[in-house]
Amino acid sequence: MKKFLVISLLVLFSAGIFATSEINPDKTTPVATVNGEPITMYEFLAEVMPNYMEIAKKVEEVDPLFSEVLTSTEAGKTLLTEYEKRVLAKMIERKLFLQLAKQLDVAIDMQALKEKIHNIIIQNLKENNISIEIADLYYTLKGYTGGLEMYEVRVLNETAYRQTYDAIYQALTSDATVTEEEIVQYYKANKKIVLKIKGFDSFAPAYTFLNNAKASDDPVSLFDVEDREYTYENLIKETGISTDTAVFLFDEFKKGLYPKVISTETKHYVVYLSGEKSLEELRDEISKKLLEEKKKNIWNTFIEQYFVPFREQAIIEVGEIGG
Repeated sequence: MKKFLVISLLVLFSAGIFATSEINPDKTTPVATVNGEPITMYEFLAEVMPNYMEIAKKVEEVDPLFSEVLTSTEAGKTLLTEYEKRVLAKMIERKLFLQLAKQLDVAIDMQALKEKIHNIIIQNLKENNISIEIADLYYTLKGYTGGLEMYEVRVLNETAYRQTYDAIYQALTSDATVTEEEIVQYYKANKKIVLKIKGFDSFAPAYTFLNNAKASDDPVSLFDVEDREYTYENLIKETGISTDTAVFLFDEFKKGLYPKVISTETKHYVVYLSGEKSLEELRDEISKKLLEEKKKNIWNTFIEQYFVPFREQAIIEVGEIGG
């Protein structure tokens, strides 16, 4: 435990953020501004410090030497600084998203949400007979250098973003539907059949095997290969059989031993069609897949048409966070 605390402190004090700030800075000190709205160093530390503590613990457990390199070399400091920059970039993206949401009248009441989160946390502490002082100490040791208050700041920011994201996503995609025609088209285009395919390098043994299978009361038992699902394209790609034969297997031949040896340029196949999954069996799966794809396309269109231009026009100023 003592060793862990030492390495944790080394990580905290070797991170690039301490080149320009204290561990627990003023709550209004900006590390970046987005369209005039600040992201404070306090908010930034709430994001990175707990992660540093967790990283310190795990790295020390896995390899103390790597931990030493991470915390005491320029290469390690460079890595930590790069991580900080990426965390800040993520925070800027989220800030932009919340600002865009305001323009779209999908805004979270931050004050009301803050009070709700605070009340929930305090209630949980009371129910577990934990004092504010103990909670402060606990979160400080977890890396929230501002204690319980800093933890609440992180929860507030994450919750505000998630609720806003969900609200916009729901508003955009709630009317998305999948038609019966789309389901049928997808089924036909992605139909799967279950086959046993036994390959031979020459025609004669394939022909002998086929005749033995025809004469058997249980031809399936002669196949020493497992059932496999094939799509139309997959079957042609893996076996090299002709498109005409593939079409016949998928559209006309129902079940049982295929009556002929199927020959390609390099192989000769004996095929047993075990069955296929019907449209009814796959309807729910297909409908769900198509609906998710539609929602994804709607969301991507929103990002491209609204968020990307908004981000490109934004005025973003970033301070120094590295050493």
